[in-house]
Amino acid sequence: MHGGIDGFSRKVLWLKAGPSNNDPRYIANFYINFIKKNRRIPAIIRSDAGTENVIMRDLQIALRLDHGDRMSGRKSFLVGPTTANQRIERLWGTLNMHFTQFWRNVFAEMRDTGILNNHNHIDIECIRYCFLPIIQSQLQDCITSWNSHTVRAQRRNQLLTLPGKPDILYYQPELFGKVDQSFPLPCTDQAISELENMFTERFPFRGCFANFIEVVNLLTGLPPDFTPVPHTVWVALDFFSVLITVCDFFDT
Repeated sequence: MHGGIDGFSRKVLWLKAGPSNNDPRYIANFYINFIKKNRRIPAIIRSDAGTENVIMRDLQIALRLDHGDRMSGRKSFLVGPTTANQRIERLWGTLNMHFTQFWRNVFAEMRDTGILNNHNHIDIECIRYCFLPIIQSQLQDCITSWNSHTVRAQRRNQLLTLPGKPDILYYQPELFGKVDQSFPLPCTDQAISELENMFTERFPFRGCFANFIEVVNLLTGLPPDFTPVPHTVWVALDFFSVLITVCDFFDT
């Protein structure tokens, strides 16, 4: 998983599950999609020193280069230890308690009972194909819940952590005596699309290699858009069991 969160409002900006959370082209795609949707550039981005953020860093610096404020250009991207990114670390902690641990337990039980061989690349592809849609759907529910819940003020840090709902704090900061610190896009939509094509990449369909998708389409006789999308963990588990059995049969 990879996520982005607004430092002031604590609104979750994106939360994505996929085959990788350390490919810089994927991470850059999340960033580009965010600025295209909002048509604004964040004043500052803060991240850890992971290599997955390098393309996003370069895009942010380039797009903020000519704004002329004291944090423009290179100062618009800050790097620090993971423990210092308190907003996102709090989000990961909450997700671990109410979401991530559940799925870890599901896959661990599948492994321990012999249903899943996590050293077999076909098994991993089947896991992604069957479970990623429902995981991403549940993450979207998590985003909606998080962004609409009321955050309480931290008593020792009242100025930085105003109470309120993240969505309201984000979209109406003036209600809390604050102003939007972001900047308008400094270039055309066409230029942003060109940057997207050159430097970013979207997650593959259901997180799987294209040749695996082709095999599944041949086995099911259905095109990708018509393959079933499980809506519960039990349906996804049944789908996985059928798919892995068919794949093993044809592999032998």
